[in-house]
Amino acid sequence: GTTPLGMLHNLRVMHARMLLESSYLSIEAVAEKCGWRDVSTFRSIFSRITGVTPAAYRGRFSLRLPRRAWGQDLPRK
Repeated sequence: GTTPLGMLHNLRVMHARMLLESSYLSIEAVAEKCGWRDVSTFRSIFSRITGVTPAAYRGRFSLRLPRRAWGQDLPRK
């Protein structure tokens, strides 16, 4: 069986996967929105559950739409 903590991690990773696929949030922002305060812990747990890093997951599964299609302008540096 799965422990309660394991179930929580699975739910958080599922939410992170949705954000990585459909948003332009940074990996750090995704981690925070999914309940992790420490990005390295997020990366470790995400990698353990999915088999890839968050950045690799985004590269493979993002929707690949330009920001303007989402009604957002690119941030200015």
